[in-house]
Amino acid sequence: MSKPRYERSGLGALYTFTPFKLIYTATLPQQRDSNVILFWYPRGTIGFYHEKASEVSSYSLPEAIKKCRRLGELWRVPLRDKIRDSIYLYSEFPAVEFSPSSDKYVLIIDRNLYEYFTGRKSEEDIKKVLERRVRRPTFLLAEFSYRSINEPNFCRLGLVLITHRAECPIASLCPHRGSQSTGRCRHFLTWRSTRETYAGLYKVTAELGIEVVEPEHQTSKVVKQLLVVPYKGRPLFEITFVDPVNVLAYYRGVNFIPKKYVERMLRVVFAKTLGVKLYMTSALRINFIDSVLEELVEDILSKKDAKRWLRFKAGLLLLSKALPGTSSKRAPLKPWIRLKKILCGPGKLDQNLLNEVLNRPDEKLQDAVKFIVVHTIAHMVLMSLWSFLGLSENEISYVITRNPGDSQYYVWIFEAASGGYGYLRYLAEHRDRLYEILTPAFTKVKEDVCTTEVSPDVIKSLEDAISNLEKELSAGRSGSVERVCRKLRTFLNISMELYELYGVTPHVYTVHSCLADIVPGALRESFSRVVDKLYTIFHGFDGVIGYYYLEEGCSMGPFLQPFSVSCSAARVLAEGVDLSEIRERLKKYIITWIGRARSSLKVITWVISIHDFDELLKALRRVSERGAKIQILLGEGAINDDNSIKSVEKLYEELSKKAPGTVEVRVYTQRPLHKKLIIVDDIVLIEGSFNLTKSALTKNIESAHIYTDPRYVEKSLKEFDSLWNSAKPVKSGSDLRTPS
Repeated sequence: MSKPRYERSGLGALYTFTPFKLIYTATLPQQRDSNVILFWYPRGTIGFYHEKASEVSSYSLPEAIKKCRRLGELWRVPLRDKIRDSIYLYSEFPAVEFSPSSDKYVLIIDRNLYEYFTGRKSEEDIKKVLERRVRRPTFLLAEFSYRSINEPNFCRLGLVLITHRAECPIASLCPHRGSQSTGRCRHFLTWRSTRETYAGLYKVTAELGIEVVEPEHQTSKVVKQLLVVPYKGRPLFEITFVDPVNVLAYYRGVNFIPKKYVERMLRVVFAKTLGVKLYMTSALRINFIDSVLEELVEDILSKKDAKRWLRFKAGLLLLSKALPGTSSKRAPLKPWIRLKKILCGPGKLDQNLLNEVLNRPDEKLQDAVKFIVVHTIAHMVLMSLWSFLGLSENEISYVITRNPGDSQYYVWIFEAASGGYGYLRYLAEHRDRLYEILTPAFTKVKEDVCTTEVSPDVIKSLEDAISNLEKELSAGRSGSVERVCRKLRTFLNISMELYELYGVTPHVYTVHSCLADIVPGALRESFSRVVDKLYTIFHGFDGVIGYYYLEEGCSMGPFLQPFSVSCSAARVLAEGVDLSEIRERLKKYIITWIGRARSSLKVITWVISIHDFDELLKALRRVSERGAKIQILLGEGAINDDNSIKSVEKLYEELSKKAPGTVEVRVYTQRPLHKKLIIVDDIVLIEGSFNLTKSALTKNIESAHIYTDPRYVEKSLKEFDSLWNSAKPVKSGSDLRTPS
């Protein structure tokens, strides 16, 4: 019988074939299911394999190791490429199938334990090593078989990930067992007491690294500006289509998020990095204008409620050392560990633990807040694309990048397969469709999506449920029940105190972890009503947008996503994007937009007076030096107008020095031309009451509207071209003079 093959391409291969994650298939009609798992060595471990679990399941670990082959012997697929001598690219990912008819056995064991079980390390030495090792949030041993996957026994602290053994295989060595000399280890739980499968214990997620590279010397490269999204009248970010790009994606490690019973989140980093490379795909690049982004951040922080949770959230995010462009070693579990200590404490809210989160340099907190805003925008764009195109992270994904030492963030949204799919190219050719997709994301963030309010009635009902349950269960085992109820009340009180201070509720992962510690397995079923009620009041931090939907596709990973996406930030952004009309001094807005022109700048003005307007001339000079074409169409008011004549002379003089031929002026005389507009790169239209004069932009009461709708911009472009083609060339200022 041929071995089953499971096909995935591109980034979907990494999402689907995550090491230690289950893939369920039905390979034969007579089988209930087949559990397929890809294995890859965590750092500091060694792996073993046997064809028949039934032949080794009754053996002790030392005997089982002797009977097994090295797991690495299964890895006999050709190496496609190796990047930087550290990232391994394979054309196939070999995996192990566990089923009733194919009951294989895989052991992943810490190398120090292996040396002890094979007689190379003494008991005294291994105990000293384990004293240090058990402090790390990772497992020491895992035994996979069809039986252990479906009926796992495991360590509540995650040290034994799963095993088929009824007793903990490392109990005699584990420091957590303490001074117990007889009986079972209290941290070791069996399937008989939990009735949970391996899939019910952990959510296994890949910790991805993603790099985007624009190929050099690519003759057919396309770089096309598509849209600019404004905030309060100034450009916040630009969306540019880039084709082709190459994407390198790889596993840094794997995260085990406890669903039930297990107290600790676990993380393993791989000894070798496994990756895929996507060649010649398409991408959207989002470039942020830093000054406007900082204004958005300041506006968010000016709101009292947003500021209090955002400082707390940013402080937790900084603990992870995961911001793009930082060279420090990542620690994605650290914020969760700190959060658990805060929420699962023995008494009241610990101010010292809070200070560890909040006492951060202002510039670092500001940078973390900026990243949260950028990451939120990335998800808003991504969600809109997924929803409109009917796609998922397997087809379109993203990454946020920043060069070391640089404050500038970039978002890359790319098609997650070599050669791409054509979705983004279609949107590049139909900008109006892209505008239709993204407009709702930035203008219609609903209030109820962002709610984090906790009703006092809900808290009261939960307290009543705890009291009622305490009365029901107190007979016969009052000590343990009272202890659990007391801890539940403490947890609830601390959670509400944190909510009152910072406006956030515990994340559901933290609730899982705390409850695993508070409610022992024997009482879990009895307390299920209370536990279920607890889960209903805890949201993601700040009402994370699409919290459940986004987890798998978040390049920050489910571990860090709750600290790095903010619905309140989205709402403030939506309010600013909706402000298309400007009714204050226009200078900073108009100069900013003009200065952003890359390919073309079109202006209609009745008169022009900028010969003594150095800031505007400087912006125009930068535009011309980029090679952008500048077209200025004057109305009859410019004829014989001294300021217009001087300004035209100044324009040709200043802009022709380094970039001759980039500026052209014409005058329209067929009818009075009172229309005033500026079109930037054929994608942004600014219409208003203002002429292009220093007084209009600095002194007068004027108004302007910003339009980015491609259909409206296209209509104005056609109108401009028609007027331009009917206008007279102005080669110098003297062409505006008529004989007296």
